Order: sequence, then C-alpha cells, then structure tokens
Amino acid sequence: MLDVQSLALSLSVLTEVHVGATQFVLAKQEYQDAKNYHQTQAAILEQTRNLWMTQRTNDLTLIRERANDVAADVRLDTARAGLETAYATLMASVGEEAVPASMDGQSVAELAESIRDYWESGGFTMSRVERRTEPHATPVAH
Repeated sequence: MLDVQSLALSLSVLTEVHVGATQFVLAKQEYQDAKNYHQTQAAILEQTRNLWMTQRTNDLTLIRERANDVAADVRLDTARAGLETAYATLMASVGEEAVPASMDGQSVAELAESIRDYWESGGFTMSRVERRTEPHATPVAH
C-alpha cells in the first residue's frame, strides 16, 4: 500500500511539473506573439503619424491607429503577466519560492525591485526595452 501511495505521489508531482512547464512554454509563445504584434502596431502607428503630419490622412485614422496601439500595449502587458504567472507556477511546482523571503516594510517600488532581482537571479529576465516607463495615453500631436 505504501509503495502505491509513494508512486501516486511521485506521479502527481511529475504531472504538476509537466503541466507547469507546458503552461510556461505556451505563455512564452503568447508573449512573443504579443511582442511581435506590438512592434508591428508601433510601426503602423509611426507610419500613420507621418502621413497625418503631411496631411495625407485624416484625424480619425490617426486616432484609430493610436487606439490599436493602446490595445497592443494591453495585450503585451497581459501576456507578460501570464508569462510571469506561469513562471511562478513552474517554480512552485519544483519547490522554489516565487518571491523573496524578506518583504516586510518595503514600499511597492522596493518590492517590485526585490522581486525583479530575485527572479533575474533565477534566470527569468526582462530586457530594458521591455520595461516600458512611458504612459499609455499620450497626446496625439505635439
């Protein structure tokens, strides 16, 4: 009976790790797709903005492409959150902590930096290009 329970527990752990790894791979692909879409949409917006500045397109077209750009930002942010969640799930399935042990008394910015450092030390990194700091809503014309 103990051998069967041990085998069942081992299979359960292996299944959890396999599911976590599969979710991570799928989330990584979704993130890459969202990143490619975001880059393409940014190029379209830039081209539309150039057309608008030379008065070859109307305000409505520029506004539509700006809205599409914001939607691409949201899709990228959502995919990034899904990737981070899948990574944390994978870490938990192999017995690793997803957050640093000492988080008491930290501000939100300090906590974010602490988690970023902790994850990067484990090999999960985000390039400086991906760390967007500008706001989503910006004026259409300067």
